Amino acid sequence: PHVKARPVLTTAYAALSAIQGDRPGQQVGAVAVLFLSLVEELNLDINEVLNQASRIRKDARNFYQPEVRALQQYIQEELK
Repeated sequence: PHVKARPVLTTAYAALSAIQGDRPGQQVGAVAVLFLSLVEELNLDINEVLNQASRIRKDARNFYQPEVRALQQYIQEELK
């Protein structure tokens, strides 16, 4: 199903907020396990989901630049 960029970004921030206190590797692992679990349990095509995520990021970069920059800044400063 088609989803819009802004609500997806809001949910991404909420997820990051929930795991923010964990170590960077643990955060990445948790998100990866959650992603794979969702794809498998909902019987989704992983490539289709990744393609949709790519389109959402592109859309977000064009229309929600401050939100995307904040997400990128968090990853660059807190996870590297």
